[in-house]
Amino acid sequence: MTVGDYKLDRQKHLKDFKYFTNSLAFIYKNNRITFLVSVLFFIIFGVIPYLNVTAISYIIQEAEKIAINNMPVFETNVITGIVLLAVFIFIDRFIMLGYMPLFSVMRYRVVSNVNVLIVEKTSRLPYSYIESADFQNKLQAVRNFANNLPDLFDISLSSLRSIITIIALLLKFKQRFYLFFIIALASLPSLIFSSRLKKEEHEMEIKLAGDQRVENYYLDLLHKFPYVKEKHTFQLKNLFADRWNKTTDKINQARLDFELKSARLDIVGGVFHILAYLVPLILILLSPSVTAGEFIALSTAILSIQNAFQSLIPDIINLKGQIMNDTVVYDFLNSQEENLLFPYVLEGPIKEISFDNVSFTYPGSEKKALDDITVSLSKGETIVIIGENGAGKSTFLKLILGLYNPQEGSVTCNDFPTYALERESYFRRISVILQDYNKYPLTIAQNIDLFAEENEPPTEGVISAARASDIHNWILSLRDGYNTLLTYLRPNGRELSGGQWQKIAIARGLLKNADLFIMDEPTSSLDPLMEAEILNQFIELSPGALKIIVTHRVGIASKADRILVFDAGKLVEMGKHEELLRRNGVYTNLYNIQKKWYSKKQSGDEVVL
Repeated sequence: MTVGDYKLDRQKHLKDFKYFTNSLAFIYKNNRITFLVSVLFFIIFGVIPYLNVTAISYIIQEAEKIAINNMPVFETNVITGIVLLAVFIFIDRFIMLGYMPLFSVMRYRVVSNVNVLIVEKTSRLPYSYIESADFQNKLQAVRNFANNLPDLFDISLSSLRSIITIIALLLKFKQRFYLFFIIALASLPSLIFSSRLKKEEHEMEIKLAGDQRVENYYLDLLHKFPYVKEKHTFQLKNLFADRWNKTTDKINQARLDFELKSARLDIVGGVFHILAYLVPLILILLSPSVTAGEFIALSTAILSIQNAFQSLIPDIINLKGQIMNDTVVYDFLNSQEENLLFPYVLEGPIKEISFDNVSFTYPGSEKKALDDITVSLSKGETIVIIGENGAGKSTFLKLILGLYNPQEGSVTCNDFPTYALERESYFRRISVILQDYNKYPLTIAQNIDLFAEENEPPTEGVISAARASDIHNWILSLRDGYNTLLTYLRPNGRELSGGQWQKIAIARGLLKNADLFIMDEPTSSLDPLMEAEILNQFIELSPGALKIIVTHRVGIASKADRILVFDAGKLVEMGKHEELLRRNGVYTNLYNIQKKWYSKKQSGDEVVL
């Protein structure tokens, strides 16, 4: 080993020790009393084998008085020795039974708190980073390891117990310390093999994180309610089951190969453990000065100290593996964050959103999602953004929301970069109605106003928003009205149709008093008549607010102050409905293709919506 290698190895050990102490400090912070009581338990636990050997030796000595000197039982202390041994055995069992519920409580608290930290950390990371597959694989590994973080304390206590046991039992060897070194030497192969296996296991779990995400995805497709109808109508059960089985088999095969390799090395280590017991035992038998009592005491001590080594070695390896796992968690929690402290605070209402020569390309893609966009959107305007799928509409919205930072140009709100605006000050002035809205296992009223309490009567704002989304009368037809529980996650909950869910999501967006309203394809599950009615109410909402409607339908565009037409990432046209029709460009082509969708025959007359 070179000097440089030694320094690197030393730095690694120091880093591992830092993570070890940080983990224990985190556990202690969340469970002070449980932590201290558990340490006390295991200190006593470690001394018990020494006390047991002492009691057994004492019983044998007193029994020799009975056998050799024909002394009556009650004139010896054999009963006292038996009672002491029984007490020590009872204490041993009592400590284990007492520790188990303590550790369960500790595990729950630690896992809950570390998962909260993971959620908080994720919420502070850039959106572009969070949505990447690499991050999601990493997050899967972090979650897996975080759930086992309390094991570090359990393993540490077990190691402490073994060390105390070994130190205490050394006193029994007196002038025969060489027996201890034989046992320790025989344990080295297991230590080496286990160390290598633990590192391989850690690396294997990191590699399997992506496959586990795929496995969980197909499992969701197989049994979760939202996928049931399509699974049955397209007869996808066998397809999904087959793909789930293949992914699961791949994961299980990797783990089986590891376990087989581990078993082979365990057999080799087991041979050394057997020798570690037999060799010292034979050496004791060959010693002429050993009495029967000493032989039994020493053989018991050898067995106990060997068991302590057999427990300590896996504990040391598991501790090393746990530190590696915890390192993944702590590195994630301590990783550098972009824009953790957003430098700009939006103090007044949103007046203008501006794009200045903006181009944006997604990571890993060579094609620009947006290409040289320049446009300004002002308060009070109703903007309709039109374009086919993949035209760049959603990317345009993400840049407005500051979820991405453009590689070229700038996106600003009131002259501040949207990407650098403090989130609370910016987002509280924005209401977004998304196509991929969430379905919450709450009451209808709570799905509209997430801050409402369960079973409280709906506010006027909730009712007004439900009227605007044309779902109020249907809600009143239900037995529990606005207090109806939704989704099958709740007892007595009910599932809604896609259109009903969409109206509730629209009502949720309309409820907020905002400066900027965004509707991103929110009416895709509604028929054109209902879509037109809801969008008309949306346009009339908050006259002073900036309203943006993103859609690939052109039926509502005639009501907009301006229409932005996107095509292949470019803003190809901009203007009012009639103006764009006169240009006979992309918008006109979309309008002519979709015109029949927005027409309805009534008494022989064609009504264009």
